[in-house]
Amino acid sequence: MLSKSSKYALRAVLCLAIHTDETSKMSPGTIADRIDVPHAYLATILKSLSKKGLISSTKGRNGGFFLTAENKAAPLINIIENMEGLTDIDACIMGLHTCSNETPCPMHYLYQPFKVKLLKDLQQKSIEDFALAVEKGETTIL
Repeated sequence: MLSKSSKYALRAVLCLAIHTDETSKMSPGTIADRIDVPHAYLATILKSLSKKGLISSTKGRNGGFFLTAENKAAPLINIIENMEGLTDIDACIMGLHTCSNETPCPMHYLYQPFKVKLLKDLQQKSIEDFALAVEKGETTIL
């Protein structure tokens, strides 16, 4: 349902939400090690997210990536939307181009409620909401 880039981006952003603020930053390598993803690939993703203002960064000796309070307050869907758009999430589970409420595929009514809830939660819950669930041990990013 999500591309590898989106999955890595989500995990990295949640890692940043848990471990950083405006006074503490993380290098791409540290983030990659913590979430067990390839370093170079993640560095490219982080640069892209930073250029789009979805995460923050500073250069220099004490530089790195971090999330501000404003970044943490943003809905998690922003990460997916900026990585790949919402086409794949909103697509037919069977890959049909004509699937809709008017012309449903055999799985449409089974998948549709899940898709609606997923999109709603991603739009309404902030990055910080999801990070708190990880911090409480309710979920994991590994």
